[in-house]
Amino acid sequence: THGGGMEMCRKIRNTVRKHPSQGITIGEHAISIYSQENDAIIDFMFTGLARKLFDLGSTEFVSRLRQWLEEQRLTSPRAALRLHYIAGKDDNDSCKALLGINAYRALLALMFWTRGIPSIGPLDTGDGVFLQRLNEVRNNIPELFNGEAFYQAVKTDVPAVFTVLRKISDKVSVGVINFSSESVETKLTIPIELFDKNIDQNLSLWNTFTGEKLQTGCISNFKVVKLKLSPWETAVLTWRPEKQSCPVVSVSKNIPSQPITTKTLTVNENTNIITVIGSNYSLQIDRHNGLIKSFTDVNGQELLGQADILLDFKNISRVNADVK
Repeated sequence: THGGGMEMCRKIRNTVRKHPSQGITIGEHAISIYSQENDAIIDFMFTGLARKLFDLGSTEFVSRLRQWLEEQRLTSPRAALRLHYIAGKDDNDSCKALLGINAYRALLALMFWTRGIPSIGPLDTGDGVFLQRLNEVRNNIPELFNGEAFYQAVKTDVPAVFTVLRKISDKVSVGVINFSSESVETKLTIPIELFDKNIDQNLSLWNTFTGEKLQTGCISNFKVVKLKLSPWETAVLTWRPEKQSCPVVSVSKNIPSQPITTKTLTVNENTNIITVIGSNYSLQIDRHNGLIKSFTDVNGQELLGQADILLDFKNISRVNADVK
């Protein structure tokens, strides 16, 4: 019964709290009442988001996602905290195969910008640098880590762009994710009435994911913010007093020390596979999802197989669309 389950959770949490540690209890149950006797509960609905994105397409997915998260916020106990993960056990690679690398990473960003505890499995191979940046931004922005979340407060003129406004005290940030395979330029309508600041105070607007300063001005200057996003790109808009620096260290830019030389490549295509043949390697790409099927050297020895997703590029894949 629920009563017995609640009592069990209560006793376990009380026992954990008797010890001087950072341990927490997580109830493996989706019903929000269990959040009363656990530090967090598991949000099993998150595990279905990869399939929803694939089946619904970007525009409908974002619309339903915003509505679902807002309804969840309004109908849950105020202190309810959920553990989020987008793939269970061995499903991480299948999510990448279904969506492509960058669409998968857009879902990773969703876990970090929404309210809850992001959970990363051991199979997120090749995403280390991206995950490190997500974690760095979240840990240095108090409103992302522990603030309120409003999923329909920020309006956008591009339906495939997801936004969530995070707020704690007088600190405000907006997580932004382009859930489409196209570059977009969007206008974000910001509810500046939620800013607990002097109307004449000058602020700086940062994209804290990249460390770039976007704009400076008083609050009224931020009613509409324009933002360019590459396919599947994420950004975090953060407002801070004008004289403060960016709360997160800027991303270092790795510039090649040697010029890139161009060599002749042979490209063969059929319905399912694109094969690129160079002087030292052969690369086969699945044209339906953009993922590597095989990468071999000049002797035919496999260097990278379909299950070894080791790339760490920014814009490599498209969801539900053939590779051109």
